[in-house]
Amino acid sequence: MLQPASREEVRQVGGPLWLLINQSHWSRERGQFKVTRNAASSILAHLAYCAIGEEERNNHSRAKLVPCEMFQRLVIGEEFDFADALESLDFQGVHVIRTRRSVAVLIPARTFIFVAVRGTQFAYDWLVNLNAFKSNSSFGGRIHRGFLNEAEELASAIRDCLSSKMADRISKSDCAIYLSGHSLGGAIAALLNQMQFQVPINDCYIFGSPRVGKLSSLIETSRIFATRRHLDIVAHCPPRMLGFENYARQFTCSGAEFDESDGLELQFFGSWLFGLALKNFQQHHSMEHYRFEAVGEARRDPQNSRYWREDWPDFAPL
Repeated sequence: MLQPASREEVRQVGGPLWLLINQSHWSRERGQFKVTRNAASSILAHLAYCAIGEEERNNHSRAKLVPCEMFQRLVIGEEFDFADALESLDFQGVHVIRTRRSVAVLIPARTFIFVAVRGTQFAYDWLVNLNAFKSNSSFGGRIHRGFLNEAEELASAIRDCLSSKMADRISKSDCAIYLSGHSLGGAIAALLNQMQFQVPINDCYIFGSPRVGKLSSLIETSRIFATRRHLDIVAHCPPRMLGFENYARQFTCSGAEFDESDGLELQFFGSWLFGLALKNFQQHHSMEHYRFEAVGEARRDPQNSRYWREDWPDFAPL
């Protein structure tokens, strides 16, 4: 039985983030997959699951659908101020944007704005995810209609937040956005990467993301770094036979190119839908699995390990 999580555990989720941000040359190495940057992005994606709204707390019977143990524990725990928890880690001016089916956490750090995206428990509905009919997007390509609608709604809210809450920051010439997200949040982040905002998007790191459509016609795919695990079935969905393509640049957490076999793809798709119908997610897809592996790789780097604090938990998946 899951035990409720606390504000202090959310602080532990974000514990290594400043170290990993400071250990990476974000501006100089745009368009390159970096293990340390991937680890920082996995923590950002993990933090997005920690920003829980009142509606999710009041309707947490569907929380088992969300592929993050920390979310499932926080939603039954005591309410606290998420932005205040991050402020205690020296992240000032954090903003949380919510729609019915997605959440974006905007975290200013250095000259950048890190935008981490997740799906809400209301997005993990097998009927919604079966809405795989494709629509023409404004940026080219035929895209999963459900993901596209969510990305467009969230993009509008992000633009409003940037203008009203972060006007001073976005006025600086070196300001840029970095995107991250896991699962459905990764799919939405990949589509946000194609859209226009008040400042440029430098890179997009996503984890265990389902496919979003026919990507070969999109403009900005080279800066999407899709991390996958071999036992994660979600990244095989929706199947190729429905006209969906893999992300162009796929990696393991170690930075090696991901080599897949799609022979059992239809079985994977069916297994995902079956699990969603039973209000369960695939264990190998969890946020904790991705974070554990991504952060573990970064920690092995001597430049990071010598500063690593022993009281930072590794969040090993159950």
